[in-house]
Amino acid sequence: MYHKAGCGAIKASGFVQYLNANPWLIAIITIAGGIAVTFFGGKLWDYIVVAIPAFFAFLFSAVMLSSLGLFSVLEEDT
Repeated sequence: MYHKAGCGAIKASGFVQYLNANPWLIAIITIAGGIAVTFFGGKLWDYIVVAIPAFFAFLFSAVMLSSLGLFSVLEEDT
């Protein structure tokens, strides 16, 4: 992203660039999770209760690692 004046204000991290280049990844995770919760929510309740905080912990750690520059391997040379 660039400011209107032309200076670089924000640079998307490697993790964000990877998700932007591969939106199907988030779609598959969301659809699979939705199907599991819809049809098997009662049977898999214990797993769902564990999986939701684990997913948020993954997102938090991914954002933290990305802010430290550890996802630079995922950046594309464009």
